[in-house]
Amino acid sequence: EPDFEEWDSNANSFIEKKKSKNKELNTLLTRIQVDDPNLRVVNLEQKNISDALIIPLFDALVSNTHVEELILKENRIGDEGCVALASAILDNSTINKIDLSGNNIKDDGMK
Repeated sequence: EPDFEEWDSNANSFIEKKKSKNKELNTLLTRIQVDDPNLRVVNLEQKNISDALIIPLFDALVSNTHVEELILKENRIGDEGCVALASAILDNSTINKIDLSGNNIKDDGMK
């Protein structure tokens, strides 16, 4: 017989982790948008982030003048996210290091 109390606990844990991740991303997005001079490295390694979550962050980087490094290893960023990043860095002169290893980028994202 299934243990519904355990399942409920796991579901709540999952929801709390998701809320926490969204809060972390929203805080980071705000810091990028206001061009926080103390934010030089954006490290989102292994955060299970998809294109839908990362594209607003990439859009904000267009006008940011302080972020120098993006660490985005081991996420779920795909072709759409890669294209958005490429577009953002065309207008951004401060980003000089990007790590996208371990993502879902295929040929379309590399064009």
